[in-house]
Amino acid sequence: MNEQDFQVQVVKHLAGELSASESERVLEEVRSSVERQKFFEECRQVWQQTEPSEEIPEIANLEEKWDRFQKVAFAEKKKISLYARLRPMLRMAAAIVLLVGGAMILNLMLKRASPGKEYVVVQSQDLVREVALPDGSVVHLDKGGEIRYEQDFTSRNIELRGKALFEVLHLENNAPFTVVTASTQTTVLGTVFMVNALEEDKEVQIYVKEGRVSFQEIDAPSDAKILTARDEAVYRASARIIEKRAGVVESNQLSWKTGQFKFKDAPLAEILPLIEHYYGVSFDVKNEKLLNCTYNTDFSNVDLLDIINELSFGLNLEIAEIARKQYEIDGTKCN
Repeated sequence: MNEQDFQVQVVKHLAGELSASESERVLEEVRSSVERQKFFEECRQVWQQTEPSEEIPEIANLEEKWDRFQKVAFAEKKKISLYARLRPMLRMAAAIVLLVGGAMILNLMLKRASPGKEYVVVQSQDLVREVALPDGSVVHLDKGGEIRYEQDFTSRNIELRGKALFEVLHLENNAPFTVVTASTQTTVLGTVFMVNALEEDKEVQIYVKEGRVSFQEIDAPSDAKILTARDEAVYRASARIIEKRAGVVESNQLSWKTGQFKFKDAPLAEILPLIEHYYGVSFDVKNEKLLNCTYNTDFSNVDLLDIINELSFGLNLEIAEIARKQYEIDGTKCN
């Protein structure tokens, strides 16, 4: 896909004009290079700033909105002539964005859960999303995740499904910031931490990068655990207990966001799930003994093929693509 077609398809994707297969192809193109990822993220952030509209905007307003969008998204771009040629189609997409607001484009919707309260729901879908909260805090929402909070955000309470990294702004009034899952509650003041609510909340994992948090089961506040920097904990719903580990060396807790992986004597059984999640692929290991093979390496925002080639050579594996995004791993022994 050439650059001009790619840029047009990105805007159509944001505008909800593409089929599922067409959108998937766009996302593959996005992942193919750093430049395209940057372009996509810039466009997405500008669309995210567009507020929902319940009425059809006038054409004049659309022109004005598009002009502002172009200035923000392409302010530092030198190839202005290229975007000028794209302008008619981009303006059409902008009209759709303004029409549906955030409901379809950003999967951001207002819901009334109780009289007088409006809630914002943000879903990440197929890409990690950065969400700016009304209080200045930032949420990095992993693929397939969802957050929900009151529109005015005065309570600073967020409901989470999935995995997210929170960068919490400390306010002068010391207002707490609370993340709630189906079974746990995490309360912080000013910190950076990650919460991972796994399948149906059977497990909830938390890792504190900076600061101090209180982590508890919703119905057992007296059993709250205090976590500080480099602490992590796991809540197990079946036993209703919280297991805490202090002084954990940061390795791959944030790899889903950073694209950086560090493996030290890590078994293949630990390596593959992280790669599967980040790159959206699956591996079928024919010889289960290979899952015990250990490997030492670091990856930082590299192509999937580079990882496959390194693992194949380093562990004497046969790795073959058997279908789109599906790989088969075989071999007799590790190197």
